[in-house]
Amino acid sequence: MARHNIEQFDFFYIALKTYVKFWFKIFYKKIEINGYEENVPKNVPVIFASNHQNALIDAFAVLFSIPDHAVFLARSDIFENPTNNRILTFLKIMPIFRIRDGIKNLSRNQEIFEKTVDILHKNRKLAILPEGNHAGFRKLRALKKGIARITFQSAEKANFDMPIHIVPVGIEYGHYVNIRNTLFVNYGKPIDASKYYDDYKENPQRTMTELLKELKGRMSELMIDIQDDENYQLYEDLRVIYRGEMFNKLKLKGSSLTNKFKSDKEFITYLEEILQSKDSDTEEFKKKVELYNDNLEKLNLRDSVLTKKHNVFLVILQMIFGILILPIQIYGLLFNYLPYKIPVWFTEKKIKDVMFYSSFRLVLATLIFPIFYLIFYLIYGFVFEFDLNSLLFLVSMPLTGYVTIRNYIVLKKRWAQVRFILGRMFKKSLLIETISLRNEIIVFLNKKISETKN
Repeated sequence: MARHNIEQFDFFYIALKTYVKFWFKIFYKKIEINGYEENVPKNVPVIFASNHQNALIDAFAVLFSIPDHAVFLARSDIFENPTNNRILTFLKIMPIFRIRDGIKNLSRNQEIFEKTVDILHKNRKLAILPEGNHAGFRKLRALKKGIARITFQSAEKANFDMPIHIVPVGIEYGHYVNIRNTLFVNYGKPIDASKYYDDYKENPQRTMTELLKELKGRMSELMIDIQDDENYQLYEDLRVIYRGEMFNKLKLKGSSLTNKFKSDKEFITYLEEILQSKDSDTEEFKKKVELYNDNLEKLNLRDSVLTKKHNVFLVILQMIFGILILPIQIYGLLFNYLPYKIPVWFTEKKIKDVMFYSSFRLVLATLIFPIFYLIFYLIYGFVFEFDLNSLLFLVSMPLTGYVTIRNYIVLKKRWAQVRFILGRMFKKSLLIETISLRNEIIVFLNKKISETKN
């Protein structure tokens, strides 16, 4: 597909999108989309503006959460290789050039801007990651002017007679790299850019700055935005430790990702105010959290293990069940280990930027797993026969692979419970101290939040 008709319907693109989306839903154990239906306008030009933390996965998060398709803008350096250029264009991604790409290249943006104007005039959707590059932190960084320039140039070409809506999007990951984690895609209320048109005619630069300021505020509301660099890890630790308390305070029912987001967002607001008062109590509290984390590391436990009741009999039953299905586990491991591990090995050896790990692993998995399944199927067919049994064998490989990865995660959780039980036997004093520290952390936060409310 050439760039001049990049927005048009393409059967092969739709087929590829459907195929990759299937693997995407396997990669993440839980994907939750919030706010799309009520906030995304229909039959008008729309620009999605999303935070950018996890390389290509951010684009997939938006693409796979909308019913149709969108044309994306991405940094130009990934287009330098001719093959990459063709693949990315087929995937409906266009380059945007930055100052770091060379002053002479900035003029090439004019062609891109003209194409984006054309796309919006056809009531198609654009998606832009306005931070310009990714960073693996829950923090919204400064927005580049490209999205504002595209918005107003499109309006200007239509004699300011075309409403353009910018829909802010917040993306939240349970973990940036690990497979079978969570993904939350949060769509906010659109910004009707037409309210800025008159001001833009008077002062374009100032108006673009005002639009970006509003957009940044809207995006920040839709994501976990920790702006305190000094205490970043403290925020990360405490929002998990205190989440159960916040659920109770906010009367949230169910462990949906939307509820977790509401809880974390509210807590961060309180914590910001608490940490502003750098009194002796607060400094002592920070040391207590640090000691608590050190103890967890010594115990080889996570915070979540301390909040659950551990029934020894139930844990033993679950471990026995895991052993009973060991033959299925071994079968699934036999035919899925290499296609699972090859993308892991490749990224760890060849990719320097950790935030590209999940992107490469997902893309490689979509290619490697079918190839391995086909090879095993052909070997089976030539050794035995291509019949119903060979088809059942083909189906069994991905099914047992899925069971294997799920059971592996369950067994890891059960083993954590075993470590907790062993800790009660052999590291009792350290475990008691750790639980006591956690309770003190909760009590301190309860007291401070209560004072903040008043």
